[in-house]
Amino acid sequence: MVIISPTFGLIDTVEALRDEIEAVTEFLQLKKEYSKPIIFSLTNFSSPTVKLLKKYKFPVYRIPEQCARAAYALYMFRKSRK
Repeated sequence: MVIISPTFGLIDTVEALRDEIEAVTEFLQLKKEYSKPIIFSLTNFSSPTVKLLKKYKFPVYRIPEQCARAAYALYMFRKSRK
């Protein structure tokens, strides 16, 4: 499991958005390749990148504590299924 807290949406330029989209594409490939969950904590929920992350079914939370709770819940769920 990976928890990521990038600076998506904090720089409002075309180049930054292009870089963010490229990063999301790479995260999607990593998720498929390793079959491990990737959870995001982002401060700027108005960023178009958040919509893209949600489109690809990445969990996105506003604060790190929410990420930690989600990660723990996911861990406990997988542990109970073994």
